[in-house]
Order: sequence, then structure tokens, then C-alpha cells
Amino acid sequence: MKQEFVWITNELYGAFVAATGHRVPSYWINGKIPAGSGGFPVTFVSAIDADAYCAWVGKRLPTDAEAGARGVNRPLWLWEWTATSKEKNRVVWGGSWINYELNLRAAYRHFIDPAFRFNIVGFRCSR
Repeated sequence: MKQEFVWITNELYGAFVAATGHRVPSYWINGKIPAGSGGFPVTFVSAIDADAYCAWVGKRLPTDAEAGARGVNRPLWLWEWTATSKEKNRVVWGGSWINYELNLRAAYRHFIDPAFRFNIVGFRCSR
């Protein structure tokens, strides 16, 4: 499967919202992308939101294994949603400014409720 190393930005997600009427991230002001942040990775989206976006572009979230082999184009301050489930949770990879130093590494995995939305979790899509 071809892996892409492009984070979904506010601008890309905004096109999805405009075309589908999907909910906007909570930090968007009056439903609009904040000025100057269009090129930043979109956050405050759940795995469910990320799944919907990826399906809209004819792709999917990366698997746990794909996320683990993501290469160098990865912000070290952002968790990444995956398509892999563990019990009722989704696997996320990464770490962020909010984590302890031990967990702040690109190879760290965690398990989160797929409905979770927070400012430290973003996503990208795979083919």
C-alpha cells in the first residue's frame, strides 16, 4: 500500500467541510479556519472525522504498522490517528508538548477512544 506523508491541513479539511457539511473543529472561528492557520495540520478531529475525510478523498487512515514506518515528515509534537483498533480504542502514534519526556518520541503508541477530539491529535491518509 502506498503511504503518504502529508498531514491533512486546515485548508484541506475545510474543503471537505464545505463539500459535505461535516462538523468543523472547535477552534475554527464561526466555522472558519483561523487566519494564518490554513497550512497547519488540522486538530480537534476524532478518528471518526478522520475516517470520513479519508473516505471522501478515496483513501483511508494508515494502519498501525504504516504509522510506525512514517519516515521523517512527521511533527514530533502531534499524535496521529490510525485505522487500527485495540478493543474499543484506536491506536495513535507520536507524542506532543503535553506529554512527559518518556512518551515524547515518534515511536510511542497510545490507545484512545475514537470519538476523542483534542488539539494534539492530527491525521493523514493512505491509499
